[in-house]
Amino acid sequence: MIFDASGSMWGQIDGEAKITIAKEVMEGIIKDLPDDINVGLTVYGHRRKGDCDDLETIIPLGPINKQAFIEKIKAINPKGKTPMLRSIRLTAESIKHLEDETTILLVSDGKETCDPEPCAFVAELKALGINFVMHVVGFDVGGETEEELKCMADAGEGEYFPASNADKLKEALTTVIEKTVEKNLKVSALLNGKPLAVQVVILNPQNGEEVKIGQSTEKRPASFGLPPGMYDVKVIDAWVQDSHPHKMFKAVEVTKNDVTEITAKFGAGRLEISPIKEGKLFSAAVEVKNSNGREFRDNSTETRTASFDLEEGAYTVTVRDAWGSDAVIDLGEVAILPGQTVKKEAVFQSGFLQVFPMKQGKLFSAAVVIKTPQGEEKSDNSTESRPAKFEQLPGKYSVKVRDAWGSDAVIDLGEIEILDGRTTKKEVSFESGILEVSPIRNGKLFYAAVELTKPDGEVVRDDSTENAPSQFEVMPGFYSVEIRDDWGDKSKRTFKVEIKADETIRKTVDFDAPQAQSMAQPQAAADQLKQSGVVPQESPAQAVDQPNTTFTGAGVPPDVKTGVQSGTQVGARIDEDMIGAHVAGEDEEDPPLAKMPYNRDEWTLGRVYPLQARRNSDTLNRRLNSCEEQAGKQNRPDLLPRIQAARSQVEALNKLLKKKASKEAIQEALYNLAEEVMDIHNALAI
Repeated sequence: MIFDASGSMWGQIDGEAKITIAKEVMEGIIKDLPDDINVGLTVYGHRRKGDCDDLETIIPLGPINKQAFIEKIKAINPKGKTPMLRSIRLTAESIKHLEDETTILLVSDGKETCDPEPCAFVAELKALGINFVMHVVGFDVGGETEEELKCMADAGEGEYFPASNADKLKEALTTVIEKTVEKNLKVSALLNGKPLAVQVVILNPQNGEEVKIGQSTEKRPASFGLPPGMYDVKVIDAWVQDSHPHKMFKAVEVTKNDVTEITAKFGAGRLEISPIKEGKLFSAAVEVKNSNGREFRDNSTETRTASFDLEEGAYTVTVRDAWGSDAVIDLGEVAILPGQTVKKEAVFQSGFLQVFPMKQGKLFSAAVVIKTPQGEEKSDNSTESRPAKFEQLPGKYSVKVRDAWGSDAVIDLGEIEILDGRTTKKEVSFESGILEVSPIRNGKLFYAAVELTKPDGEVVRDDSTENAPSQFEVMPGFYSVEIRDDWGDKSKRTFKVEIKADETIRKTVDFDAPQAQSMAQPQAAADQLKQSGVVPQESPAQAVDQPNTTFTGAGVPPDVKTGVQSGTQVGARIDEDMIGAHVAGEDEEDPPLAKMPYNRDEWTLGRVYPLQARRNSDTLNRRLNSCEEQAGKQNRPDLLPRIQAARSQVEALNKLLKKKASKEAIQEALYNLAEEVMDIHNALAI
């Protein structure tokens, strides 16, 4: 396209500048051009006054970028002369190597002002064998100017189109473009009898490969220039909700001289779902599934229904209270017919369940899990100030409560019925007991592996050290205990014990005595050790029972310094005994190397560090589960990548523990993880 931007384009038609009219018409024409067309743009007179060489190809011939083309047109500012001949020569230079015919469209409002005989020049180019046809649009011209432009069109074997106003200019340009992009296959579509914009894919029937892709609009078909032959044509309704239904036309014959036309007829119906709570619309997630299992989703809000435009057929519909109770209503199967709208309501009449985990007559932090009648699990945590709460549809739910941050005991409450519009409250009492095991050699505590097997077969471990016995807080019942000298002679001792509520049982296991006598005086020996100061008056497990505790160094050997100063607050709940330790200075006495669980260069406390760090890793991972659930309820997808990244930190920490990494590495990983979990926790205001 050669566009006139000479100074005369500032002339007016009906009070409006010709350049303004031309830009507006061109913008509309460009928007309607086929997406697969190649277009270039040459402009003259747009930069300097009185300069016959003021011509420029501002868009080289190539695949059209409609937005870029429009921006270039808008930026044109008429100033100079009308060097039509030189512009045609510049254009001819860029197309002379092309085998296919190229259409040149000249839009001008005046005569040639730089060179003589532009008409003869066009004829000369044709004589040279350059393969082009040239159409000319005369914009608001007459007399000699119009005669010159007509002559140029005749010489270029094209047509001349007069345009005296905006409508005529649009008509002329449209006609030229239709001639230029004339194709031998046109595809259109109808939706319930009305024009429809679709995507059209031309396929090779032999191998199914794509030949060309195009799009129709509601005003024009998708047009293709194809070599004569047979083609498969796929017409896709890209606007129908997620499903993208299509029509396939097999073995369509396309000839050279005739235009083959195809019309694809689609029929869609509409489905509107209104989730209702307390008589009002609310935000819910709606899922629709067709007979082939294809799923379509939309969300309702407080002001609009969930809506779907669907092909004719049968669909199953489920509605989830995704940001509230998470309850699900199954609306069953719904039939969709073309041109019809089906409306359905999903009424949520929920009830409430509150679970109060109690210890020593007070609420405490516990994990509560309920299972829906459909088998789906949902969880919430109680705290020292509130119970665990659930909003659910009426029905029977199985409920379990876990002392997740204490004894890890589980109480199964069985099935609890939630009633419509009512709050059901359940209290569950955790009255635990404590078992303290003191392995001794030569009358002193030593490093030993201590494992306790619960009635359900679960095994928990808490190793003793030279300064602290192992300790377990568990629910009342009968337990098996195994003590192993893993860092010494590998010998072991076992015993069974009954633990009662609100009682502390102390067992001393003497590895120097024969196995039959090693448990002969358990309580007396334990009391003697406590009075002598070998066993601390407050065990590490007791010292960390409260969250956000201040580090005191309880349970750390006297010759070991910790990485945390006295009075330091830990950002999340981190047991103080998990803190790494390093060896004291040379002026202090070292503990015997034979009793160290790891080699001296990478020493970490055998009982308190690996075990308690792993416990805190598990605790933080559980908190991440809670955060993820809350993020869903609060519609905070922005936090999900952080939660996933924090899970990766958990995995990295567990790998460090497994390979017995240095205390500095483990301590840094644990602190970084705890800070991130707390930040996420705070962001959700849990």
